[in-house]
Amino acid sequence: MNVKASVNIAFFCLLLVLLALAPLFIAEIKNKRLLNAVYTETLDDKKYVSSENIEVSTKIATIQSAVSNTRGIVTWNEQVSDVRDEDIARTVIEELKKLQKVKVIPSRIDFSSKYAIERLIKKDFIDVNNPQIKVDIQEVRLAFDDYSIVVWMDDEADLIYQFEIYSKEHSVITKETPAVQAYMDYLGLPSDHIQHKSGSSGRFGYYQYSNEEVDLSYLYVQEKHYFAVQIDKANSLYFNYDPEDYQLIQAENESLVSLTDHERRVIYLSWEHTPNQDMYTAAKALKTFKESFEGVTASIVKSDLNIPSIRLNDFNKEDQSTTSTYFIDDNEGGVYQVFVNTMALDRSDQENLLKSLEIVPKAENENLDEITIVEPFLG
Repeated sequence: MNVKASVNIAFFCLLLVLLALAPLFIAEIKNKRLLNAVYTETLDDKKYVSSENIEVSTKIATIQSAVSNTRGIVTWNEQVSDVRDEDIARTVIEELKKLQKVKVIPSRIDFSSKYAIERLIKKDFIDVNNPQIKVDIQEVRLAFDDYSIVVWMDDEADLIYQFEIYSKEHSVITKETPAVQAYMDYLGLPSDHIQHKSGSSGRFGYYQYSNEEVDLSYLYVQEKHYFAVQIDKANSLYFNYDPEDYQLIQAENESLVSLTDHERRVIYLSWEHTPNQDMYTAAKALKTFKESFEGVTASIVKSDLNIPSIRLNDFNKEDQSTTSTYFIDDNEGGVYQVFVNTMALDRSDQENLLKSLEIVPKAENENLDEITIVEPFLG
């Protein structure tokens, strides 16, 4: 075979290979073009229901779903117009004065003094299950001489849906009990659909609203240098238990939840949520309290749970009893304090219960629907 024939054969083979690989090269070129291209679609405002036609309770529920990462979407962008910013800030001040008039906001805060706009962000909250519902919120942070205030205000209705007040240089915000129920009235949430539950310390509590369409919750926190009423976004504590042997109960107007037998003779486990507190601070405070009693020793040890937590064990020399308290991070800056009656729980039930403890969104927590409200405990 001469050289010319060999070249022709080689060229023919190369051509066959190129033809076989051509679809791959073409697909790769198309993929690169797609990846490097930018495609846009104009959103039609008509796809959304006008915020003015949406019930306030539905708006708040939409926001709550978004901030708790259950079924909502939130987008945001900063304002760019100074004139627009000033208009929004003035409206915020007007609404804050309304809340002050009904004693929701402490009277010692002077809203007529000068202030600076530290932050102004527009946020849109959308319910993924009902994407026609969109709530426009202005998040505004105003700085006064002695206080900073952060509010979320409805951009159309001009209602303040939540607020936080921070004092500067340890100025006392208020020693009075704020009229949180008046805030519910301001929002137009009927009192006959509201349950109030307060923490054992009295410095925080919940207002839970429920009707045929929505369930929502507000958290209020009152401390010396901080006061807030916010849409509750905290996660919840979940664990497995057998409803044939145990039941969950909660005293009316209290936040403590307990796992008991059906005769309510023994409390096997109980828990309470405390916002704005880390688990180490809470554990040290309980340790100090326990050891204030004669004959009681307590120690903070490594937790045996599968979630971020620490454990406090205490021993009473007089009756030889032991108890354990777990402090579980709620992933939102607060802590769940879980008391376990180690003397009463069957060992296998205790192990199974503790292994199943986890923090989940409230909307996914089936346990919350099984709680029975009972008369307040005596003594």
